[in-house]
Amino acid sequence: MNLNSLLKLSSVKRYNKDAPILKEGAKGPEEMLIILQGQVGVFKDYGAPGQTLLQILGPGDFVGERGLFLGLEPLSTNVALEPIIAVAITRQNSTEFFATQPEMTFTVISHICEMHENLRKEHEALIADVRSGVATKKLQAAESKASRTSKLFPEGHGSYQLPINNALDEYLYEDTVTCPLCKYVFPNLFVIVSKLRRDGATERDQRVRYKDIEPMFYEIVSCPGCLFAAEKEAFLGASKRIAEKVKDEVSRFRSELHLKAGYERDTFTIFAGYYLALHCAPYSHDDYQMEQASLWQKLSRMYSDIGDQEMSDLAIKNALEKYRYSYENIRMSPGREQQVGFVIGDILQRLGDLDEARQFFYNVKINKMGSPIFKRQAELRLEETREILNKKKREEKES
Repeated sequence: MNLNSLLKLSSVKRYNKDAPILKEGAKGPEEMLIILQGQVGVFKDYGAPGQTLLQILGPGDFVGERGLFLGLEPLSTNVALEPIIAVAITRQNSTEFFATQPEMTFTVISHICEMHENLRKEHEALIADVRSGVATKKLQAAESKASRTSKLFPEGHGSYQLPINNALDEYLYEDTVTCPLCKYVFPNLFVIVSKLRRDGATERDQRVRYKDIEPMFYEIVSCPGCLFAAEKEAFLGASKRIAEKVKDEVSRFRSELHLKAGYERDTFTIFAGYYLALHCAPYSHDDYQMEQASLWQKLSRMYSDIGDQEMSDLAIKNALEKYRYSYENIRMSPGREQQVGFVIGDILQRLGDLDEARQFFYNVKINKMGSPIFKRQAELRLEETREILNKKKREEKES
């Protein structure tokens, strides 16, 4: 492979560690990337519970051939495991590339032929299994495994009763919604935001409570037809092109779900909506890790309100993981970065990681373009964290 000629005819691209290169199911540029330096992880269900690392690619390997040759979306998410340098082969320069790079052309053709040969072997093995009766046993085993792993709610989630009052006409209105993916028509309750009234000061974790109503109960729109779920703007603005991907993601939960709409909305539907939204986020949001972080944080608050501290802690740990990823990998405005940094510091303090919490609060404090209010709050939390740490040191000395 002649790197010098590659660099002349193609654009060089660089990716930082942990940066997504191609997103599963997302329409990207019709190009193939040849890795020159670094390693790329190939993931299934990246960022979702149960994500799987399928393989690791290195120099000389390539990704995005489906986009270049077929114009199709990636079947997996490719993430930089370390800083990456790659060369992009596009529709415009592909003819020149394959004419001047015979070694790489042969490698690409070999790779495609290898994939075809593997599929042929799998097909022949399946036919042999069917003839011998083994396939039936394998299918039964797969179905049994799927039934054990396809539960929407995590282990520990119980039966709850949230303080719902769907008859609050002062704050709620019912409207007809057409699912943008499956065209199912159903009633949905929406909050009249202009009617909300604060009930006390903003809490330590930036939560705002309101008189008479909890808006979190109505923030997720869930389609009873195809189970697509997202916050209102993302739901109504979703493109039909993600329908098959969403169906593949959530259809396995259908047997355990019966979502209620409109004035019949209940606790089960609220929790199910949030967990479905977690699964749908990679298809309905670009920076979906941030959306998932917010969803997990709200789940933590709901679990806490009904007294399930164990599930609340589980949810807040998942929120922390997503917030940290977003903080480190997603470009934000200074104000947004300050806000997310404060939330991370608050969660770390809550979980007892005081040293790291102190570092995040300090970063919030010195953010020159951030909000003075957050700076002052960060100063107070820094003082509080120091006091807790000093108290622990005194107790350790006395013991």
